[in-house]
Amino acid sequence: MVSDSILDDTRRQANESAIALERHLANLQVLPNVIEQYEASVAEANALVEGAELDLRQTRIVAPFPGRVIRTFVAPGDRVVPGSSVIQVADYDGLEVRASIPVNIGAALRRKFQLGIAVGATGEIDGKPISFSLTRLSGDVKTGQSGIDAFFRTSSNESLDIGRVVNLTVTLPSQQNLVALPVQSIYENDRIYRVEQDDRLKAVQVEQVGDYIDERGDYQILVRSDDIGAGDRLITTQLPRAISGLLVEAIDAGKFAHALASEVKISNERLHD
Repeated sequence: MVSDSILDDTRRQANESAIALERHLANLQVLPNVIEQYEASVAEANALVEGAELDLRQTRIVAPFPGRVIRTFVAPGDRVVPGSSVIQVADYDGLEVRASIPVNIGAALRRKFQLGIAVGATGEIDGKPISFSLTRLSGDVKTGQSGIDAFFRTSSNESLDIGRVVNLTVTLPSQQNLVALPVQSIYENDRIYRVEQDDRLKAVQVEQVGDYIDERGDYQILVRSDDIGAGDRLITTQLPRAISGLLVEAIDAGKFAHALASEVKISNERLHD
C-alpha cells in the first residue's frame, strides 16, 4: 500500500528512464554514421595538409644538377604558371672552350687524339694561367668558317664564364728539323736571310709550319728549310733593304737585346714546335 503521489513519482521516473533508454538506443544506432562522418573529416583535413605541403614544396625549385644561375625571368612575388621559365642554370661541370683551328692542324690533332695521346693547351683568365685538354673535334666546317671547331675542357676545377673569350695556346704534335725565329726574321712570309762567311746576306726560302710561345712568353714563328744547317747565322731583325749580297756586321745576340744576327743550332733530335 503506497500513496498515490509516490506511485505517480515512480511512474514518472520509469517513463523518464524509458525515454532516456530509447534516446541512447537511437544514438547507438546512428553511431556508425557519426564515426564515418568524423573519419571523413579527418581524411579531408589530411588531404588539406598534404595539399599545403605540396604547395610548400612547389615554392622551392631544385636544379637537376649543381650549377650557376646565369639568368632569372621572375621577381619575388610574381605569379607563374606551369611550364613558364623561372631561371636559367648552366652545368659548369661540362663547360668547354670552343676554338676554331685550321683544317690541316685539326687533322694532325685528330690523328694524335685517336692514338690516345693527350692534346693540351694553355690559357689565361684574370691573370691566372689555366691548363686545358682537348676533348673532341667537330666533323664539319660551318658556313662562314675556314676551320673546324675544337673543344677543350679545363683540367682543373676552374669556373669559366659562358660567352667569355679566352686566348688558347695549343701544343701541336712534335715535328723534326724546325727552327723558331722571331717575327722580325721573316720577310714576305717565306724568306729569311743568312749571314755568310764574308758577312754578306743570302736569301733562304722557308716554309712556315706554325707558331711557338717560349718560356718567357715571346711569340716566334716555326719554319722549315733544307738550306738551314747547324751553325748558320740568321738575321733576327727587319732590315729596310735586305737583299742577297748586302754587307752587314753581325753582332752577338748575347750582348745586345736587339741583335742583327744570331747563331742557329739544329740537332738531329725532335724539336719542340
